[in-house]
Amino acid sequence: MAKPGIEERLARLEGAYEQIDRRLESIERGIVDLRQEIRELRTYIDTKIEEVRSEMYSRFDALDRKIDDLRRMLIYMAIGFITAFAGLIATILLIILKP
Repeated sequence: MAKPGIEERLARLEGAYEQIDRRLESIERGIVDLRQEIRELRTYIDTKIEEVRSEMYSRFDALDRKIDDLRRMLIYMAIGFITAFAGLIATILLIILKP
């Protein structure tokens, strides 16, 4: 079997380099696509996080309003009870101190 000549060996090397170049281009395109998918996923996740945050703040605001309403109602009830109690005490004092 004869040894391949230098031209044949160079032709094989050129073919191998061309194949390596095509494979590297394919890998590079895959990396570019992957980076784009990661950017899109990050944007999607950021959007979802902002939606959840907004919903949480909305619910917290609604809860704060309910708590404020309950606090006002309790204050008005306490004032009502105090007023009624004061009226009762005044009535009792008028009955007791009646000449």
